[in-house]
Amino acid sequence: MANYGVGGESVDDPTKSYPTPTPVKSFGQAKAVPVTKIAERASHVIVNTSGSFNFLYETTCSEGSLSGGVEGGGETYVPAITVHGDAEPIRLDINPVAWSGSRRDGDLDDANAVTFVYRGGL
Repeated sequence: MANYGVGGESVDDPTKSYPTPTPVKSFGQAKAVPVTKIAERASHVIVNTSGSFNFLYETTCSEGSLSGGVEGGGETYVPAITVHGDAEPIRLDINPVAWSGSRRDGDLDDANAVTFVYRGGL
């Protein structure tokens, strides 16, 4: 559906309307979010690798900043899923603002381990 502004070719004529560009927010997008970095609330997430994953749903931190991690900052990460071996990407219909994770061989700090997906719409 097209968006319309008022004014036609001449902004001084409020009786005419004209099409406007579709806002970027109308289109969905996917972002690889670094571990413990606060992001816009996702529509859902995709876990792309093996490990244990925890998600943060509420925070007092600003978007783009790092949360205190699982132990610090008063943030409460909720354990969500443990993926073993070479699994296919797994979709989780949850709406977190950050994630953390671990593997048997240490911390999971790969930015591509979890993808935050944002649904578009007007």
